[in-house]
Amino acid sequence: MNKALGFNKLLTEQYGKDKVPFYLYTILRLGIIALIIYLFVAHKYEHIWQCFLSLIMFLLPPYFERFTNTKLPPLFLSFVLAFICGANIFGEVFSFYTRYPGWDTMLHTLYGFLFAGFCFSLVNVFNKEDQTFKLSTGYLCFSTVSSTLFFGMLWEYFEFFADQCLGKDMQKDHVVDHFQSVMLDDTHSNIPIKVDDIVGTIIKHSDGTLEELPINGYLDIGIYDTMKDMLVATLGVLVFLAFLIPYLKSHGENKFAKLMIPTRHNWKEDPPVSNTSLGSAILKVISKLERKKEEK
Repeated sequence: MNKALGFNKLLTEQYGKDKVPFYLYTILRLGIIALIIYLFVAHKYEHIWQCFLSLIMFLLPPYFERFTNTKLPPLFLSFVLAFICGANIFGEVFSFYTRYPGWDTMLHTLYGFLFAGFCFSLVNVFNKEDQTFKLSTGYLCFSTVSSTLFFGMLWEYFEFFADQCLGKDMQKDHVVDHFQSVMLDDTHSNIPIKVDDIVGTIIKHSDGTLEELPINGYLDIGIYDTMKDMLVATLGVLVFLAFLIPYLKSHGENKFAKLMIPTRHNWKEDPPVSNTSLGSAILKVISKLERKKEEK
């Protein structure tokens, strides 16, 4: 009981310090809970875990702020919440990944931007805590880019593992009308043989039967999707650098850049204050329940 109260108190304090993220978080959380109930009643159990995953991921920003002494700007935090919901709820539950071809590209671009913010925060924590040396602007930018792309690479590893070992299709296929391969070189001279003008694909099974795929070309199995994801994630990082560099050059005084750059904040010395009436009411209820628990 005490842990649950403390848990909800931390979430309300961290989200409640800014109006837009708090109300967005509240609306999304209630909407996902309602969706879980609907999926359970409709016997669509395969998507329920995605909803619970989203609720768990909503917990990460407040804990990240509190335990790294970082303050996420309201606009940045709102984008984080939108990304979580867009990836798990709209992307998976409502099948936006297959309905809208650009949905996955948009989310990977947003991933690059948001993770660059988190990675910069972690680098900046160590930079501020150890005053024996000061990291240059160039090194901070390089560390932010390399760390973000490293995590992006790990995610692509996970997608490959899920496809190969769990029978998933996370690395989406791509229909192409040409390709080249040295495996088609009868001379074994490592010469790529080009095959183009492909308008269909016929598969021959082990029993001799033929199956024509309903596609107008040849089916690539994931490399286009992987490279596209990494490229757009890099684009997202570069957009973040457009905020970061002016922020660093102005020593944190650039007002436009401050909209998206996480900053250092000591929550013990300067605890969060709820700026919403609903958040204040929730904190009062939690405080009453804590006092009653202590009296018992």
